[in-house]
Amino acid sequence: MKTVLEKEIKLDPGFWTKTSQIQLFYGLWVNLCHLGVGLAFGLPSVQVPQLSAGDSFIKVTRNEASWIASVFTLFSPIGCLISGYVTDWLGRRFMIIVCQAPICVGWLCTGFANSPKQVIIGRAIIGIGSGMAMTPPRIFASEISLPNMRGVIGCFSTLAISIGITIQVYITSL
Repeated sequence: MKTVLEKEIKLDPGFWTKTSQIQLFYGLWVNLCHLGVGLAFGLPSVQVPQLSAGDSFIKVTRNEASWIASVFTLFSPIGCLISGYVTDWLGRRFMIIVCQAPICVGWLCTGFANSPKQVIIGRAIIGIGSGMAMTPPRIFASEISLPNMRGVIGCFSTLAISIGITIQVYITSL
């Protein structure tokens, strides 16, 4: 009897067909919005130290810095609840596009902020948009993929979030 390590790993012969390549492409494509979610998760690691510095244009207290870091997570469930109802109404593909609007508005609010309150409001809007962006790409990817590809395509969202966080950490090191 062979152990797990001794057994040959056999790929499904239909795994790398043209159809599966198209599914992988669209799975990656729809989950790119999760890259922005990862960037939003990683933003406090860049933003809070810069805003807390003595020469910062926007002066923040420890309490305000805590709100900047956590308000995203506080508002994200609101976006998830909105997304659940609106996705059935508008459709998955359209919702993937619509959920990017609050994320863009939130990034603009955060980028052009002149006070800690504006930064917090921008982060809250990003949180709502990111919550809205969590479900539709996953549903759409599972609907367009064959059962043998769902596991691979399903991990793309988590991968994109992790890459987004890594990009923010890399930006911090520059």
